[in-house]
Amino acid sequence: MSETKQNLSKDKFADFDFIKILIDELRAMISFSLSTGKTVSPSIVAAMRDIDNLDSLSDITTEKLKKASSYHNAMSKLIFPALPQNVLYLEEQNQKYEKRKKGSFEPKFPLIRKLIIFGAVSVAGLIACGFSELVSTHSMDKTVLSSNGFPFLLNLFFLSCASAIGATFMLLSTIKPKFSNGTYHPDMDSGYWITIVLGIIGGIIITEMVPLKSSGAEEGMLDDKLLLALLSGFSSQLVYNILNKLISAAESLVNGGPEVARANEVQRLKISNEYESAKAKVDIANKMNGLRRKLKESSDADNSEENIDGALDEVLEDLVFNIDLSGLCHDI
Repeated sequence: MSETKQNLSKDKFADFDFIKILIDELRAMISFSLSTGKTVSPSIVAAMRDIDNLDSLSDITTEKLKKASSYHNAMSKLIFPALPQNVLYLEEQNQKYEKRKKGSFEPKFPLIRKLIIFGAVSVAGLIACGFSELVSTHSMDKTVLSSNGFPFLLNLFFLSCASAIGATFMLLSTIKPKFSNGTYHPDMDSGYWITIVLGIIGGIIITEMVPLKSSGAEEGMLDDKLLLALLSGFSSQLVYNILNKLISAAESLVNGGPEVARANEVQRLKISNEYESAKAKVDIANKMNGLRRKLKESSDADNSEENIDGALDEVLEDLVFNIDLSGLCHDI
């Protein structure tokens, strides 16, 4: 009995949590819409005011809950492509930011703070590697196979820092609109970090794939690879597209390209149709044998004529189907 009461109380609190989320999202969507110049129905604002005047969530009637749900659906369509949970998160972050003391340089959103710290560490690593004598034009002129030991790791870390700076710069410059249009949510953070990792990997791959040969001791091999790493980190999606095109080209060389694939598909259809045609011929032969048996066993002339007509109709249908299959195979 006590367990049943406990479960009922949990369900009751769960219902209140659902209602609280519904009301909070509706309030956040109204505030977001008004602040961005969207037209909000006065009835929605009045309903929100009535709900705010209630002492507790338990005072909400079923009728008011239905209206709140309907208004929630309407506001979700109004703020699209923003999502209710995204707008609620942005509203909460704005409230936290306003409560902080004035003069604080801490960013409003944790992701921005993490990206700034990561970018600063990458810049520091790049500068620190640049002070080392092991990072030079001569060392950058070597490939992965011709370089080894600590100098190789230091040069690789130098290029990784450059790629990380490019990827961080790209994210910081493109993520700002997501905060203003309500399309950002912390669940998307993993995708941004994956972009940085892809940028670092792409920077290393491109700097090693693109052949850069210095013609003299004064040439700027270091500057060339540094620029390549920065650009590769900034445009990791472009690097992915280039590698994907190379793989598609190699696959077409092995498999023969789209024309060979189409020829294989046509051959497969021919074999399938020939099989269906042979199967139809076997069915016709079986039905002809059945017709022969019926003629031998039948003694009544009228019934014999009906049996013959019915059997001939079935044979003719299969024969027409067989002709159609043969014509289809010939067309292919």
